[in-house]
Amino acid sequence: MSILWEQVTQGFGPVVRVSKRSMGAMAEGLRRQAAMQKLAGRIRALNRERSRLVRTIGKKVYSLHTRGKVDNQDVLSDCLRIDETGQEIEALHERMEGLRRQAAAGEQLVVDIEDETPLAEEVEEEPGVAELAAEQTPEPVRGDLVGDVESEAPVFEEAEAGEGAAERPKGQADLAD
Repeated sequence: MSILWEQVTQGFGPVVRVSKRSMGAMAEGLRRQAAMQKLAGRIRALNRERSRLVRTIGKKVYSLHTRGKVDNQDVLSDCLRIDETGQEIEALHERMEGLRRQAAAGEQLVVDIEDETPLAEEVEEEPGVAELAAEQTPEPVRGDLVGDVESEAPVFEEAEAGEGAAERPKGQADLAD
């Protein structure tokens, strides 16, 4: 068995050596890539810090300009442009507010008109269904609706009998009798 093992290791020896070199090269590439990522992250952080510092310096210079302490013409022209844009923004805000107030007050829908002539020829309207029905229905006559009340309406009399007597309409026979 040892002979077989020697033959296998001799056959695969070059493969193993190449694999070790390949793995080493791949590991070295990964280390190099990780180092580059770390440096790129540091560069981004420094760029953010620099941008923040430039904004801070700009705010300080503009603050000095508002106090009249900037004499450099390059810086002064930029500060004056900042003033102009601020005024434009303020004017636009005022216009927007005016539009909001106008909308809140409501637009006047009815205006004065000089010419009172109609836009089209006025057509006499035809009566609708309700008006026609009202015209065709005759008024009820009092005698038609009210009959001889005394002859048609039952009249209840109180029984003179004692307890248990019920009221019966006049002219109706007692069914129990």
